Amino acid sequence: MCIRDSTTIDIPPDLDSRHTIYAEVSLMFYMFISGVVIMNLLLAIFEQTYYEVEEKVKAICLSNTISLRPIYKYDRRYSYYVSAAFPYTIVLLSALPFVILESQPETINEFMLHIEYVPFMLSCLLIFFITNIILLPFTFLKILLHKLFLIFLSLIHIS
Repeated sequence: MCIRDSTTIDIPPDLDSRHTIYAEVSLMFYMFISGVVIMNLLLAIFEQTYYEVEEKVKAICLSNTISLRPIYKYDRRYSYYVSAAFPYTIVLLSALPFVILESQPETINEFMLHIEYVPFMLSCLLIFFITNIILLPFTFLKILLHKLFLIFLSLIHIS
C-alpha cells in the first residue's frame, strides 16, 4: 500500500519527477485563466455600474434643466425676448429699451408675445390649409373607390 498513515500520502518517486513540471504548468495556467475571468467579471461590473450612474446623471441634469426652464422662460418682463426664435430676437431687441423704461412691462411683454407668435400661427394655419386642399381630391377618390367596392361586394353577395 502507498498510504502510510491517515495524514500523508506516499507518492512514488517516478511519478513525482515526471509530473512536477506538468502540475506547475497546469497550476500557472489555471491561475492565469482564473485571473483573466475575475478581471473580466470585475470590468463588467464596473461597466454596468458606470452606465447606471451615467443614466442617473443624465436624468438629474435633464430634471434640473426642466426645473430651471420656467424660471427664465416665463419672466414677466423679458419672456418675449427669451422665448423667441433667432430671427425674431433681432427684431424684438428694438423693443427692449421700452420694456426697461416702462412702469408696467407686463403689458408690453404680452403685446410682444402676440407679435412674436402670430406669424408662426398664421404660417401653421396656411400650411394646414394647403395640405388639406392638396389631399382633398385624394380623400374623395379613396371614399369613392371604397363605396364602389362595397357596392360590388353587395352585388356579388346578392347573386
